[in-house]
Amino acid sequence: MNQIRLALNETDRIANEDELARLALDLGAINVGGPMSEGESGLVARAELLDPGEPRTIEAMRVAILAGSDPLGDMFNRIRTPHERRARGAYFTPRAIVDPMVE
Repeated sequence: MNQIRLALNETDRIANEDELARLALDLGAINVGGPMSEGESGLVARAELLDPGEPRTIEAMRVAILAGSDPLGDMFNRIRTPHERRARGAYFTPRAIVDPMVE
């Protein structure tokens, strides 16, 4: 539980999409999914220029994700405003709404 709390506290340190992508890379995202678009490849290239995250933070994020939290999604929703997301066709339903629907 302490690692989950640590992970959730660390979400405020991620200030932009490049930093978020760096964290995703640290968690192994490059090894998942299919071919990347040109935009995704550019984001990865920029993220790879950043220093890797602290091992303790990366492990805390991993534990939080495995426990069912979505710290990367939470950070993304904080970095991009609802207006920015909608303009790009991205809609996210808050977990508080989704959980009762799938229980």
